[in-house]
Amino acid sequence: MIYYTQSGMTINNVRLNFLGGDAKMDGALRFNENIADGAARVNVQGNISSDAIKQAPEFANLAALTSRLNGNTNYSATLSLRQGIPELTVLSNLQGMALDLPAPLGKSASVNLPLRFESNVLRAGAGRNSVLQDQLQLSLGNLLSVRYMRDISASVPTVLRGQIQWGNSSAWKEPTDKSVVFQAKQNTLNMDEWQPVLNSWMDDDATAKSGSASRSTMASYMPTKIEVQAQELIWSGRAYNQFQASAEKQPKQWRIQARANEFQGTADYRAAQDGASARVNAHLTYLSIPPSLIEEV
Repeated sequence: MIYYTQSGMTINNVRLNFLGGDAKMDGALRFNENIADGAARVNVQGNISSDAIKQAPEFANLAALTSRLNGNTNYSATLSLRQGIPELTVLSNLQGMALDLPAPLGKSASVNLPLRFESNVLRAGAGRNSVLQDQLQLSLGNLLSVRYMRDISASVPTVLRGQIQWGNSSAWKEPTDKSVVFQAKQNTLNMDEWQPVLNSWMDDDATAKSGSASRSTMASYMPTKIEVQAQELIWSGRAYNQFQASAEKQPKQWRIQARANEFQGTADYRAAQDGASARVNAHLTYLSIPPSLIEEV
């Protein structure tokens, strides 16, 4: 049953089909924050399927990610209102849902991997020019942490800054400028396996040519700065030890600084666009090539 008034709505044992699975809803929402009578949130418990997620238009811009889901899983969610804006928390252990990703994020359907998503409205500042903001947070166990701060005062939210942390992040600081920073710290990072995945997620040329405002908006969530550390990096079949790299996105290219036991230098990377192939201009100050890789002349 759903009871609706001018001040809010009450939901009692409502059952529905959502994203390919059964769901149950209970609770209430208050449209006027000054009214504190009764519950102020709606609780949802249900099951979702990967097939339904892939077909849902709401997730069309995340096709590069949803295409790697397979199976179904249980979840619980809490919905509330703050200043008339929805706040949402979603929890799942992802048991029953396989992730077709390279290590360490890939998993079989039988493995548990705690997922938590939260969207929270932040208190607006007292100044005349203060804007209404929210914070989006996503975590996958202790493997991945994602956070965005957004300006939600307009009809389309604007990303103010963001941070994507992959691996041990205890020593990393939150960005202070208007950037989205990707930070990775791994024992072993196999770029031969990750490159196709990253290409599908960060295809700027496809975004620009799509003509879709929603695709263009999604581009604002992509990293503009990258920091990577790996004890071993595998690229093009070769291993590089004690690898460190930083990269910053320029208007038409990425500016990269990198070093490992085997090399050190800088590079400019320009992605493929307008029919032209991707291009890398590198300047190495140090390079060590094992004798076994040098062909006899």
